[in-house]
Amino acid sequence: MQAVTDNHDMEKTVRFMAALSLAALGYAEGVSMVNKMLGDPDIDFLLDEYRIREIWQFGDLKTLRTIIYNPSIDIDDQKFFILARKLAIKFGNIKTDFIPVYPELLSNKKGNFIELFLKNLF
Repeated sequence: MQAVTDNHDMEKTVRFMAALSLAALGYAEGVSMVNKMLGDPDIDFLLDEYRIREIWQFGDLKTLRTIIYNPSIDIDDQKFFILARKLAIKFGNIKTDFIPVYPELLSNKKGNFIELFLKNLF
């Protein structure tokens, strides 16, 4: 019975690595496969710093949404938190319903928060 589990884990590992490779080459199907597999605990151990950097480079808004909303992903885990943060910064200029970092939310009656911060800084 253990051999079946090992083969199953190996199959998931190979599929995840293939999806990462396809995504890194620019194939949308690869990105979609990675997004689906991100919350799988069997591939969690494969997410090292190098692969996180890869996912950040080709990740899209669906990747970010998957990390934020998938209940099987522990967003408090450092690797997922860093990936979500990097993707949120990458797509921060795009208005979405799940990244509430819009300039109009940072402004007040005196003007833009960032402008006030820079004015006080210099």
